[in-house]
Amino acid sequence: MDELKQGRPTKYKPEFDALLIDHMASGLSYQSFAGECSVCIDTLYEWERANPSFSYAKKIGFEKNRTFWEKLGIQHIINKSDSSSESFGGGAGSSQSSSRSLNSTVYIFNMKNRFPKEWRDRVEVAGDKDAPLNITMNYERKKKPKGE
Repeated sequence: MDELKQGRPTKYKPEFDALLIDHMASGLSYQSFAGECSVCIDTLYEWERANPSFSYAKKIGFEKNRTFWEKLGIQHIINKSDSSSESFGGGAGSSQSSSRSLNSTVYIFNMKNRFPKEWRDRVEVAGDKDAPLNITMNYERKKKPKGE
């Protein structure tokens, strides 16, 4: 006798693997793919556990996502020459180097949150490894106002 399947049938379709890769390759997050499929994020995690091909698609999508964001950063780091009169500080015929409006603070914040292993702040302490580390803290004592 066949065992009866319990629960709601899955909405997963094999074509979601390629759709997920394309979705993430365009810079969008894995989590936002849930909205594209009209499911909750927990459903995506369940699909990962139940479907090795979907889990693999997530890994490929993540790498394509990194490529998207790194290329975007490179495109905006390399300034283009703009000789139009609309360039900052430029009159007709002036050559002004201008960025294509990358907000570097937002970009760095985005990268640190998307790729925390690669985009973390590093703190390095240099010194003699056999000598104790001396830390000096300077502070100024607040003076009490007269009469207190």
